[in-house]
Amino acid sequence: MSAPRPESVTRLTDIVVDKVLSRLATSGSSLADDFVTRVNQALGSPVEITPNTPASSVLNVGVSTYTLPSGARIGIYGDSSLLALSVGTIDFASGTISTGSNASFSLPNPAAGQYLRALIHFSKDLLALSVTFGTPDASLAAAGYPPALAGYSPLVLLELHSTAGGIGSFDAIAAGNIIYLVGSLSSAKGPVLEQQTVSGSPQTLFTLTTIVAPANRLKLKVSVNGVEQFYPEDFSVPSNTTVSFTNAQPINAEVSFEVLN
Repeated sequence: MSAPRPESVTRLTDIVVDKVLSRLATSGSSLADDFVTRVNQALGSPVEITPNTPASSVLNVGVSTYTLPSGARIGIYGDSSLLALSVGTIDFASGTISTGSNASFSLPNPAAGQYLRALIHFSKDLLALSVTFGTPDASLAAAGYPPALAGYSPLVLLELHSTAGGIGSFDAIAAGNIIYLVGSLSSAKGPVLEQQTVSGSPQTLFTLTTIVAPANRLKLKVSVNGVEQFYPEDFSVPSNTTVSFTNAQPINAEVSFEVLN
């Protein structure tokens, strides 16, 4: 910085530290990218998908309750409950998931040198992570996009490559292979209504086959022959796919189950 001219009046507040703009952080490498990384860590999402270090076929799943450097905690709330997903991993070599209720996913069989895309989804009602794949191709641009799962929220899109080819044989997954999805144009939703008819003998326990009971059981509307039943007096929900009535429903009774928005 050049010296001020003699006729200039220079105040202490006018003097600026002569330092390159890229050096913004106060710790670590003290570079701008390190500063941005630290900001991202402080404002991280409660459900984070991050690559392993060193890069491998494994992705890490962050905790559902995130503690900020200040000690404040953030989380995801819905259906009258706080998300309770624990720390875990998603392994693309074995097709396994170590956290949530879904322990595995189906792996594709790409040919050597092919690219393909994978979509990681999350369902709060099922407390489950899942992975779907698009069609592989020799070019990433031509590789297909994975289908969105009904009832799941897309978290990240992966761009994968398989040098050797074969089931579970992917090149190491690094940060550059991950696209974090801040929003989705997909409106895929699971079925919201299921109807069953009692046959054979009076029935107390019903198994849901097309819908999933929400975590907030009050959002499951149950009716018998058009008459609304009340939770928990008339029925209980032992699991996400079963409904048990206090009194057995008679033969030919029309029982409907509806998930309310």
